Formats: sequence, C-alpha cells, structure tokens
Amino acid sequence: EDKGEVERVYNVRVRELQTYFVGGDAWGFALWSHNTNGHQAGSTTPLTQAQQRAISKIYNTIRDHLINEDISGALRDLIGNPVPKRQGGFYNHAKEVNDSITGLRKQLKILEGIDTPEAQMARQVAQDAISKVVSALSGAGI
Repeated sequence: EDKGEVERVYNVRVRELQTYFVGGDAWGFALWSHNTNGHQAGSTTPLTQAQQRAISKIYNTIRDHLINEDISGALRDLIGNPVPKRQGGFYNHAKEVNDSITGLRKQLKILEGIDTPEAQMARQVAQDAISKVVSALSGAGI
C-alpha cells in the first residue's frame, strides 16, 4: 500500500566476520550490522551454540529493550511519573530495563574468556549498554 511517504534506506555491507555500529544520536538513527558464521575468520574453533545464542541475545536485548525511550521511561518510573498506556495502566520500564541489564550480565558470563572478534565485540556492546543505563539512571534507584 502506497502511503505517499518517503523513507531513507541504508545498505550496509559488512566486511568478513565483523560487527559494525553505524549512526548515533546526532545522526538521527543508529544500527548494528552483525555478520558471523559462528567462528573467527581463519579459526577452526567455532563458537558453541550457547555462545552464539549469547551474542544474539545481547544484540536483541539492546535493540528491543534498551532504546532511549525505555531508559527515559525507566527514569520516569523511578521518579514517580510512569509512562501511561493508551488502554489504561502504566508501562513498567524500570522492570524492563532492570531485567535487560540482568540478562546482559548473564550473557557476559557465557562469553567470558572467548576471544573471537564476535564475542569480543558483543561483550563490548553489552558493557557499553550497561554503562549507558547506569549513567542515565545513577542516583535514581536502579
């Protein structure tokens, strides 16, 4: 269905088995581009299924539960001004963000000591996300 809207589309090509971050707040968009076949380029030691799942869970958790709106909603929850739902009641962003941080920490434990580029990047991304939340909510009770 043509709604007469124009959308900007970006095509990101990922080199080899790497993960890249493109964009940022100043750009008005951000995305992760992740390309892996489960092992380090040139390595014969593939990641285990649990390690592959941990990497996927890190990216999915950040994408689905730690966007700026979730973090600002958590702050609103903590200061007593929760985000209302259209159908009544309120969102519980504080629980969502707290559960997400707990999940990221669990995935970090699974990836401890794994030195593939994919695992290293996922660990860094998770640690950065945790730091972002802690910084944004410091002193607010999370």
